[in-house]
Amino acid sequence: LVRGVSSHPLCRRYASGILLDLHLFAYRIILCRYMKGGLFMRKNASSIKKLTTAGMLVTLSVILSLLIRIEIPIGGVTGLKIGLSQLPLFLGSIVLGPIYGGIMAVASDILTTLMGSSGSYQPLFSLSAALFGVLPALFLHNRKERPGFLRLLLTMLFTQFITSTVMNTFFIHLLYGLPLTVLLATRLPAMVIDSTLLSILSY
Repeated sequence: LVRGVSSHPLCRRYASGILLDLHLFAYRIILCRYMKGGLFMRKNASSIKKLTTAGMLVTLSVILSLLIRIEIPIGGVTGLKIGLSQLPLFLGSIVLGPIYGGIMAVASDILTTLMGSSGSYQPLFSLSAALFGVLPALFLHNRKERPGFLRLLLTMLFTQFITSTVMNTFFIHLLYGLPLTVLLATRLPAMVIDSTLLSILSY
């Protein structure tokens, strides 16, 4: 049932509308809540900038997920995915912080599913997506100096290992009954390659 809903044309059209509304939402907030005497307060302007940036990064993540991805089926389901959709979320987490990072990652996961690019929606994968948006900020957010490549790589490897190699592998095993050894044998090397590529692009 969920698979049918996520692939329905009306559902995809609704998801496309959501992508546009992410940008309009920030401007509605400007008009409704953050205007005072025609002037913007500095604190509110900062919040508006963060909302707009988050919306743009989520949109970019969904577009990259639709256009650039490699899916390798294992046991009849998508057991391995390599792409660039996580790059905007990783950078957004570092720049905007853990709260925005977590919300952005979950929004991207749901919208990507509604657009029909990753099968049926499974809430368990939103948990790992949220953690992916939180962890980079815990290591790299609010640092005065620009993080070096090694720090970016280690942060990405740790984040991907926890969310993709550990959590998502277990979720796939739990939902579809695939052997953990088979999943780990393919997902672990792919995680290293994916993390290295994303770290190079982030740097």
